Parts: sequence; structure tokens; C-alpha cells
Amino acid sequence: MNSRVQRGRESEQIASILADDVQLYHQLVRPYERSIYMVSFSYMKNEEDADEEASSANMNGNRLGA
Repeated sequence: MNSRVQRGRESEQIASILADDVQLYHQLVRPYERSIYMVSFSYMKNEEDADEEASSANMNGNRLGA
């Protein structure tokens, strides 16, 4: 895909997310959830705390459009 077309599509997706398209936000974030958890776990060294921090990061990202 042409990089200019890709940037245009990404811009449209970001605009939709900022306009409160929660479903699109979750669709885009879902592939990274495990990585976010693993980074959290590497810092927290505890499964429960890592899960809480990863959830918090997800919720904070979701509030970008608010």
C-alpha cells in the first residue's frame, strides 16, 4: 500500500477514535494488549499488579478522545 494512502487511512482512524469510536480503538489496540501486559509485568514483577497497570494504560488511552 502506498505510504501516503496508509497515512491518510491512519489519519481517518485516529479522527474516528478521537470522535469516540471506542470499538475502533479496541480493534487497533487488541494486537498490542499482550505486549503491554508483558512490559507491565517486567516492571511490576507481579501478575495482579501488571494486569492492573496494563488495564489502566488501556483505559487511559481510551480517554484520549474524551
